[in-house]
Amino acid sequence: MVPLAGTDKPKEVLQMKKNNGLDAGALARNAFLLLLVVLISFVPPPLMLKWHLGIKIFLGVAFLAVWLSRRALFFQRADLPLWIFLFALSLNVYFAQDKAVALRFYGNLAIPLLLVYYSVSITLRSQERFELFAKALCVCSLLVSLLGIIETLWAYNPIYEHWVENKYYLRYGVGVLRPTSTQFNPTPLGGYLLGCVPFCFYLLKRAQGFWRPLAAASLALNIAVIILTFSRGSFFGLMIMAVFYLIVEREYLKTLLFSLAVAAFILLMSYMPHPFD
Repeated sequence: MVPLAGTDKPKEVLQMKKNNGLDAGALARNAFLLLLVVLISFVPPPLMLKWHLGIKIFLGVAFLAVWLSRRALFFQRADLPLWIFLFALSLNVYFAQDKAVALRFYGNLAIPLLLVYYSVSITLRSQERFELFAKALCVCSLLVSLLGIIETLWAYNPIYEHWVENKYYLRYGVGVLRPTSTQFNPTPLGGYLLGCVPFCFYLLKRAQGFWRPLAAASLALNIAVIILTFSRGSFFGLMIMAVFYLIVEREYLKTLLFSLAVAAFILLMSYMPHPFD
């Protein structure tokens, strides 16, 4: 077949269509990552439970689309911690008195976790997309932390004042207020921000221009709100994260000094008056 004058060659047309398909696929994967970060960051758990069917459909469609485009393998060595965690969690079903209820709760946790894990891990194999994911978490966690600071200083959170009923918001609003921000409870808030800290730190070390001071501000506020949640697990995780980084960087003296400072801080706080009395 001879191409007409003034038209693209067949090979060029095929390459153009292929590039357009790749661009559309990349745009869809970017949109999925951004929507997922916004969903996790700003939608409180009661609304997620209310919209659970739609969220599961969204995650299922995203997982199938990502998997079909990449044909990734399951049960790789890097996935072992996830499967160990899910197996350990499944033991609760066996020992529960009401196994039907326990199984339902396990499914509501395990299925979305699997879908999110594989969808995100496959999608983030691109360096450019990983940086997009890190920037989205940096911006969203900054906003979540700002709301937590406002809630601590002024005992006011518009989400639970006007739109979503939250018994924890009333419970922790006495004495030294523990922020809940968008995460409904201080403990999940600490866990969410703890997961965002490495991405903010990554941008602080690697990003250029505007993103570097933004990452520094987000990192500082995230750490501050983690401490304000008074969550022992989040605080312990933050300390382990810092010690691990210092050891990897072979800053052994700083590791020792930091560990001693944390131990002294814990001892000091142990003898301080209880702030919630």
